[in-house]
Amino acid sequence: MEILNHVDKRISKDQLVELKDVICLSYQEIAELLDLTDRTLYLKKSGEVFSVSVSDHLYSLAYLYSSVYRAFMNKARADKWMRRPSKAFRNKTPLALCNTNIGMLAVEEELKRLKMGIY
Repeated sequence: MEILNHVDKRISKDQLVELKDVICLSYQEIAELLDLTDRTLYLKKSGEVFSVSVSDHLYSLAYLYSSVYRAFMNKARADKWMRRPSKAFRNKTPLALCNTNIGMLAVEEELKRLKMGIY
């Protein structure tokens, strides 16, 4: 499995910047999801890597966004969905739930329901 190749790898600042740009999040938004300060992200030097736990959270976030993009087949609509409050999440946005693994699982479950046409 390709995912096993990433188990022990840590994400670099450069990779974080690339992910941030692809999923259209600010440093502040990424920092909040990682329970870090945006200053911590800014001060990390190019090429430096994050801890295993931060890297794991970023891999999970990237995986979730790839699922959302596949489900919507339209990046703009997917990004909008991630930022729209949902009754399924007690009027929180899917993005707001991405600060924990269990929150990301809840977003995945809602995505599955949407794909199956269950509202």
